[in-house]
Amino acid sequence: MPQENVFYNIQEREAESPTMEFDQLMQEINDSVDAAAAGCRAPEYPDSDLLAARALELSTNYTVQGLGRIMEYYGLSKRRLKKDEIVQELVMFEDDASNEEIVYRRRRLWENIEELKDDSYLARYVTF
Repeated sequence: MPQENVFYNIQEREAESPTMEFDQLMQEINDSVDAAAAGCRAPEYPDSDLLAARALELSTNYTVQGLGRIMEYYGLSKRRLKKDEIVQELVMFEDDASNEEIVYRRRRLWENIEELKDDSYLARYVTF
């Protein structure tokens, strides 16, 4: 009995539902936070969801040292707080309408720092 070779080809089908990229999701969250800071609450996001999203973003994207820098910029005391407590204080501070101007300025400056870090020449001069 002769043996025959069997050939087969496996092809994976792509998911039909589109997936959202992380950067796109973070941009949507930041846009919602910026809208809230400007006094224009986004109607599709209740305040509690917005605060929870902001807390998640801070907790995920910053170390305790990075959160400490933000606290220092705002003139807030870290006084032996745990990371979750620092995040909650920052979220409450940034949600307060009276702090709108300094929050906007801090976010803009932090974006500038990130842009400088991404530059091949200037990155060596940024030690933040």
